[in-house]
Order: sequence, then structure tokens, then C-alpha cells
Amino acid sequence: MIDKLPQGSTIYVSGKMTGVHCFNFKNFFYWQVVLERSGYRVINPAEIDCLRMLNEGWVYSPDKWEEIIAEDCELIKSKADAVFVMDGYITSEGAHKEIAAAIESGKMVFYETDKRS
Repeated sequence: MIDKLPQGSTIYVSGKMTGVHCFNFKNFFYWQVVLERSGYRVINPAEIDCLRMLNEGWVYSPDKWEEIIAEDCELIKSKADAVFVMDGYITSEGAHKEIAAAIESGKMVFYETDKRS
């Protein structure tokens, strides 16, 4: 289904981070590579977090969660053409907020597992 999106489009990767080993970075980076190799530009929140950690000494804490999700939703609204949602998102409040931000701003939403099958 994602192949309906023109190459060169920007895709935001969404998925569960909280409560997952290493914030699920492995899967975020995996999908970034897959999508980039398919010709898309990618906004990867795991990459953003890693760069903050390396460049600014930033450390995640739960009291920053609302601020981070607000920033991510703004990125979706202002920079992304679509959102790609990884499996495992069902129990992720943040992923649901990102999906809602995409839908509210008229962006396409694609799922790792196509639920229509």
C-alpha cells in the first residue's frame, strides 16, 4: 500500500518506544533504512533522540513525554507527507497521538501489517 506514495515523499516512522528495550530504536532504524532504500525521505524520532543525546547530552525522562509527543506531532503536521506505523503500536499512547495528528492534517497512514488482509 505504501507504494501509492510518490518516491521522494517524507515519511514519519511511528511506533511504541516506552517500555520497549532500548526504546525500540533497532526497529525504528531498520524501517528508516528500508524506507530510504525504497526512495523515501524519513523522519525517525529515534534518530532525533539519539542526536539530541549525542550532541546535547539530552536524557529522556517521563516528565518530558508530553513535550516530546507534541514536538513529534508538529513534525508530522509540518514536515511529513505520511506516517508509517510499526507493529506493536496498539499499546502505545504516543503512536496513537501521532496517528491522530496525521489523520487530522490529512496525511496518509500506512501500517507495517496491512490490517485489510
